[in-house]
Amino acid sequence: MWKANARSANKNNFNLIRIYLSVSVVLFHCYELSRQPKLSWFNFYFNGEIAVQAFFVISGYLILQSYKRSKSLKEYFLKRLRRIYPAYLVIILVCALLGYMVSTFSISSYFSTISLYKYILSNLFFLNFIEPGLPGVFKNNALTNINGSLWTLKIEVGYYLLVPLIVLLRKKINPHLLYGVLFVFSASYLLFFKQLAISQNNSTWLFLSRQLPGQLFYFIAGAWVYELEKKQWFINMIKWCGLPALVILYFPLPAPVHALIISIGIFFAAFVLPAVKNPLGTTDISYGLYITHYPVIQVLVNYNVFYRSPFAGVIITMTITVLLSVCSWYFIEKPFIEKYKAKHLLKMQV
Repeated sequence: MWKANARSANKNNFNLIRIYLSVSVVLFHCYELSRQPKLSWFNFYFNGEIAVQAFFVISGYLILQSYKRSKSLKEYFLKRLRRIYPAYLVIILVCALLGYMVSTFSISSYFSTISLYKYILSNLFFLNFIEPGLPGVFKNNALTNINGSLWTLKIEVGYYLLVPLIVLLRKKINPHLLYGVLFVFSASYLLFFKQLAISQNNSTWLFLSRQLPGQLFYFIAGAWVYELEKKQWFINMIKWCGLPALVILYFPLPAPVHALIISIGIFFAAFVLPAVKNPLGTTDISYGLYITHYPVIQVLVNYNVFYRSPFAGVIITMTITVLLSVCSWYFIEKPFIEKYKAKHLLKMQV
């Protein structure tokens, strides 16, 4: 049952959903990066693309909620910055500093190569596509990216920047008209560039289709739910259509339809299904799983672990990534979040 107080963390399943989505991305990349046939079924049952799209939908709902709860624009941006950037900064710098250990370059050559500093600088500003690799690192792997998952974070930051504008426009335009226009524009952008990529056999168009305008309609779908969740007809639709949506989620569907199906399935699982107690309590490892797993898999591929035993590679990947994620939460993410909360509480008392 969709309850009025379901926004509180213990009344919905968002934490578990995000962990599931993060694990799906990890398992998807285990196959994509290792190319081991025994793991090919991961490509369907743990579809990384669908998981990322689901993350975007959840962001649309939760980030709009975060903005509405913020007392100022500064507070809103500081909350978002503290949530994603500290751990992101650490993973970029750690990979850059330790990359020489798996590089074909000597230590002196590695640290004197301009591409190392280009990697650090571009990635610090979420421009991963400018320099996705490090000198001499993973050159024998199927893909040479250091952390191919990070491309979505520039999209996420783009959403953060757009939310104040969307809220401002919402005050001047009917919100449903606004969301409808943005949804159609974004879906049209995606389909247009995908069609260009197919007709011209040019991967540049495919790259452009995956950028912010082409991913916005997933975010808008989640934001739209925030607008509609108090409407009884909408709640009834989620209740009745949620289970079928989860069933057909992995069927090939047009992107706009798929975004709506994901939204229905996500919010059915979050609010209609009984809330399941998170076995990890307040420990949120979903973000850590997402940003740390890719280089772990790449290192294991580099040393032929997946080649010798694909499932051992998966187990080792999950073990290391979970440990890194727990460390990330307790030593990086949580301290920055609590530091903000403590400052905010102090201001309220003053």
